[in-house]
Amino acid sequence: MGLIRPFRLGLFIFECLRFLLMAAFMVLQPGPWLLFAAPNMLFPLMALFLWLDFFKYEAYVPLFIVGKFVCIFSTISWLLVSAIGSTTFWPGTRAFELVFLGSDLLAVVVFRFILKNTHAAAAPMPNAAEGE
Repeated sequence: MGLIRPFRLGLFIFECLRFLLMAAFMVLQPGPWLLFAAPNMLFPLMALFLWLDFFKYEAYVPLFIVGKFVCIFSTISWLLVSAIGSTTFWPGTRAFELVFLGSDLLAVVVFRFILKNTHAAAAPMPNAAEGE
């Protein structure tokens, strides 16, 4: 279990940096981006709680996963709509959208790895003495 803990810390730091990048983008480019800030602040908080005590806050796991998939779906939808209608708020917006999409996909992959290995490490090991 100690091997997975640094990955949970890394996910927390990654989510904080992702949120700071999103906040910096909103400061540079005013517009409807502010709507994305408040819900996205929950991801660093959930990652923090899962890093501190995974099993105590395990109830946040489905919320984290569903939230990431909602972010991925909404970003892909926005990319499709903006590509069809050529609607962008700023010429560099497309790059930021792709960065956020990639960061959400990466977070899902890392979180899946953490979840799989945390449960594998917590599973009771079969006692060799019982088999004899």
